[in-house]
Amino acid sequence: ETHSQKALMLEMKSLQEEPVEGFKITLVDEADLYNWEVAIFGPPNTHYEGGYFKVRTEVDL
Repeated sequence: ETHSQKALMLEMKSLQEEPVEGFKITLVDEADLYNWEVAIFGPPNTHYEGGYFKVRTEVDL
């Protein structure tokens, strides 16, 4: 286990235990800590209200 893997595991655990309102963050593949899927829900009272935006990102350290 590398330092970057440990840091990413801690960050993911923190985001799952204390999620940021309007965001859901998961791993695309449980075996790959560097490939995240982020769902963003449009905030109320904005042009984006009711929107659902999905982003896949690969963490490059």
